[in-house]
Amino acid sequence: MGFFDKIKEFFLSKEDKEVIEEVNLNEIDSFLEKKKNYTQNTLNDKSDWLYGELVVILDKLEDDAKIVENINIQDKKVEEKIKNINEAGRKDYLSELYKLIENLHIKKEGEQEIIYITSELNKFLKNTKKSYYYATLVVGDEMKTIKNGIIKIEKLEEEFRRENSELIENKRKIEELMLRNKEYKEKLEFNERLIIEIDKTKKDIEDSQKNINELNSKIEEIKSSSDYLEKQKLLKEKSEKEDSLKIIESNVNLLIDKKILEKYVYFTDNKENKRIAESYIKNTPQSLLNDNELKILDVVEDVKDKIDNRIIIIKDFGKAIKKLSVDKFQVEGYQINLKDILEEIKELEEKIDDIKVDPHDFLSEKSKEESYLKDLTLHLDALTKKQEKSQQELDEMGNELIFRVKNLS
Repeated sequence: MGFFDKIKEFFLSKEDKEVIEEVNLNEIDSFLEKKKNYTQNTLNDKSDWLYGELVVILDKLEDDAKIVENINIQDKKVEEKIKNINEAGRKDYLSELYKLIENLHIKKEGEQEIIYITSELNKFLKNTKKSYYYATLVVGDEMKTIKNGIIKIEKLEEEFRRENSELIENKRKIEELMLRNKEYKEKLEFNERLIIEIDKTKKDIEDSQKNINELNSKIEEIKSSSDYLEKQKLLKEKSEKEDSLKIIESNVNLLIDKKILEKYVYFTDNKENKRIAESYIKNTPQSLLNDNELKILDVVEDVKDKIDNRIIIIKDFGKAIKKLSVDKFQVEGYQINLKDILEEIKELEEKIDDIKVDPHDFLSEKSKEESYLKDLTLHLDALTKKQEKSQQELDEMGNELIFRVKNLS
């Protein structure tokens, strides 16, 4: 068993070997935190060992570098040009090597140590491709010693990654799960806010329905009162009188042919008669009410006279005269009926106004409350659907979390 195997076995505690039978979502936070700390501490311990091994290699590299740096190649039997290239190559290479040694002496914690080593080593190898070649032109054996030191660092890096791949992967999984657990808790808080809002909306609906019931009671109380019943009776009576008024007004409108009156207005020179005729054309019932002396009868006689004298030309003379056969007593009767029924309607309106009982305000308030209740109901329906979807996503996230936590190595 290699040294890394012993280290791995040493840090493989009972906690890692136990199979998690049940995982409570409420305990995932503490479980992951514990797992994270354990994994991080284990990586820290292993990286401490790695750093110790690395320092030994770095110290040896530094000694070897000084040997290469102090080599005098002037006695070497090579061309002067190659000597110059070698000197320049060695200088550049050693400059990068000393930088590497200095940087790798900076200690990092846990996984960051191996990441840092890899990064620094890659930069060094990239920056020394040419200079290493030039440096080996004359002092190949000495450079090979340095190369072996670099290879040892590479092997140390590779062995550490291989031996701790599962631990490093587990750390990544734990970090992902912690992030996922954070999303789960945010989702849980959102879902809880939805539930609170749903409960509040339900309470608002209950209160609104209660208000509507109270308003219905007040409306029914008013509608069953003697004053309200009397008022309804008077309103019905008024409506019936208004229907009768319409019938009388319709009959009054048929008393005189307005087309003949319009022709009369065009041909008459009598200003007073013309004014009366125009008034009756515009509103016959109202004009009759105001015509206390029944001057319309004089106008009718004047119309007949103008028709007889062919001042007003009517195709059907007999029919026109028949339409103008207005009976004074009939006109007076209509006038009296109009006045009487308008007076009766006025008296009914006064009686109705005297009765102050009216459910209108309550009915208006009820209508507003019913509209508010409808909005609340629609809002509750939307909230419920949103919460059901949120709960489904929450359950899926929870199941996923439990499954992944159970499968942590």
